[in-house]
Amino acid sequence: MTKQTIRKQIRKLFLFIPVSIALSGMVVLAYQGYFWMKLGHWKSLDSRLVLNKVLPINFLQWLRNPSSWLGLKKIISPFFNFPLALFLLLVGLIAILLLSKIFDLFSKPEKIGVLDSRSWRTG
Repeated sequence: MTKQTIRKQIRKLFLFIPVSIALSGMVVLAYQGYFWMKLGHWKSLDSRLVLNKVLPINFLQWLRNPSSWLGLKKIISPFFNFPLALFLLLVGLIAILLLSKIFDLFSKPEKIGVLDSRSWRTG
């Protein structure tokens, strides 16, 4: 395997997780649409379902009953009521864009100021 092939494989591996997150957002939307077509009622799923599983318990306890940092709670609280499908899609797409930019930077060393060994040669 060449270096280029290995880089492509690593890129695919790192992009697998954010793509999976974005696709899971589409699956959640399809799930909600299925129940809406079947029952005529939109089953509301919010991001609280995921965030309660991911965030530490101390943070969740603080969020329920804050004694300090009240402004931070006001900023964070809307994210818990955000629609789950849209939340997953946005997180996945933002991660894909960030990783793509990072991979572009590392694939072209001159962009991040890494000097090539040829630039050190004299005469």
